[in-house]
Amino acid sequence: MGTPNASVLASQDLVDPDDNFLFEVHQYLDANYSGTSQEIAHDPVQALTAFTEWLKSTGNKGFLGEFAVSEGDAQQEAVSSMLEYIQ
Repeated sequence: MGTPNASVLASQDLVDPDDNFLFEVHQYLDANYSGTSQEIAHDPVQALTAFTEWLKSTGNKGFLGEFAVSEGDAQQEAVSSMLEYIQ
């Protein structure tokens, strides 16, 4: 979760009496969160684990709506591990 959204959501006592909340997360693997840099700066599994644990602890649902990474073997391996985690 990006810092601004995570800070806001974590500090709120959100109530969804009809159980309709669904949180979307985007995951970009480079330092500027654009998915265009060759350097992988973030462990996608670690980031998604934090999001997943937050969902579990709050009883919410969520999904990975968008992700990006530049071309390369290491980048594709990172995407593969991320997709394997969410399955």
